[in-house]
Amino acid sequence: MFTERSEAVTISAGTTIDDIVTQINTSLASTVAEVRTGSVANTQASDGAAITSSTTLDDIAGANVADGDTININGTDHNGNRVSGTFTISNRNTQTVGDLLAQVRSIFGGTVSTSVDSSGKFVITDNKTGNSQMTIALIEQNEGGGGLDFGSLDETTQGRFAIGVTASSDGGKLKLTANSYGSKYGFTVSQSANNTGITDGTYEGVDVAGTVNGETATGDGQVLTGGSDNANTDGLTVRVTVTASQLTSQGASQGTVTVTQGVGEQMRRSLKAMTDRFTGLVATRKKAAQDTIDDLQKQIDSMEDRIGRSRQGLVRQFSALESTVATFNSLGTFLGSQLANLSALGARR
Repeated sequence: MFTERSEAVTISAGTTIDDIVTQINTSLASTVAEVRTGSVANTQASDGAAITSSTTLDDIAGANVADGDTININGTDHNGNRVSGTFTISNRNTQTVGDLLAQVRSIFGGTVSTSVDSSGKFVITDNKTGNSQMTIALIEQNEGGGGLDFGSLDETTQGRFAIGVTASSDGGKLKLTANSYGSKYGFTVSQSANNTGITDGTYEGVDVAGTVNGETATGDGQVLTGGSDNANTDGLTVRVTVTASQLTSQGASQGTVTVTQGVGEQMRRSLKAMTDRFTGLVATRKKAAQDTIDDLQKQIDSMEDRIGRSRQGLVRQFSALESTVATFNSLGTFLGSQLANLSALGARR
């Protein structure tokens, strides 16, 4: 995501082209801290002068504050983190505007500076330069019937890094050029009076377009990249520095680029052929070994199943034999007792 940042440059009549170029480049190359200024200029009730940091809270014209009133301080810091806190008016006759500003600094963890300008407006300055997400609001919870009003604290100086545009003199004419190539980079010119010779409007870069080895490639600034679905140009990037004037004067063909695989690329492809987790040599060998293990395990499982069934059959047969033997033993015991009785009977006769 690209954040739009702007800079206003005031050029006086009679300034030379070289001085204009220097002035623009110096301004655009600087990094700037965010500044927010209150929309209300407060004055002192005692003398009508603009308030200062030493002005007591009860001396702010129209405030009519009371002890016990609170001021909620809410906002976001440079990085967009939420901050909040409260300033309590314990003694309106001794507490000053400076005390309130000190509380603001404390709530922001010392990441901002605070002051009152010559007109009596609050000024909050980010202590870090560059793109800022700082915001702040002061809201009084008033019991005294009046109200402290510092207005909305609006952005008066935009925090930003250097703007990537360079000014130059092209045959005595002002020329502005984006420092980066491609459609993602550009700038907008807006003038109160058009005395620079540059038409107001938005100027954007153009991405290089073309094919590599006949396959569609994607342009990003000066870089042409082969598509990931192209077998011959996947991962290949070519930097194209041809200008529009060269194309016009020399024709569409600017030469031929021949790509030869080096030892490193050949080794990379060989290693990939061996280590690719789906189609690599190691993966296929591992799969083949696993298939063999699975087949052997199936055979073992089948043999164990057959042995288990055979064992169950033998157990059933053994149980049947034991039952038969037990029957024969019982019959033998019976017959033995009968023979004994017969022998005893014969002896008595």
